[in-house]
Amino acid sequence: MARRLLVLFIPLVLVAGACSNGDKKAAAVTTTTSSTSTTVAATSSTDAPSTTQPAPTSTTTPAGSGIQMTGTVGTGSVAYTLAPERSEFCYRISVKGVGQPTEAQVRRSAGEVVLALQAPPTDGTVNTCAATDALLIQEIDAGPGSFYVEVKAAKGVLKATLR
Repeated sequence: MARRLLVLFIPLVLVAGACSNGDKKAAAVTTTTSSTSTTVAATSSTDAPSTTQPAPTSTTTPAGSGIQMTGTVGTGSVAYTLAPERSEFCYRISVKGVGQPTEAQVRRSAGEVVLALQAPPTDGTVNTCAATDALLIQEIDAGPGSFYVEVKAAKGVLKATLR
């Protein structure tokens, strides 16, 4: 458990270091949504802090509609792939009719959150990867039915058991 926490905190430390005022290099960020791709270049100076975030390393998710999400309101789907060579969980989550999503995460069937994901934009799609540790990737690969993706939104919650 301590190893997982350490692996989850390392990216936070790297992001915090990348956002320091002392960095004078330009950085590019690419975000993919359901129908548009936006690239924002920002430079940091001693006058203003940088607002860039690290770009995802891959958006390799399978083609098709994915696993249907269930809930009391709205619709959604999730498709995912595991990238063990990079210790990444790559995913595409699409939602509709749920209002503004506030959280997305992978949970064990017992309810424990094991991986925080990027929530999709309102009634949209997010397609990216989340860094994790090799042990979690192996666990999901060995028993995907023991995990589910949950999206919490303004109007309700959508869930999909991995398979």
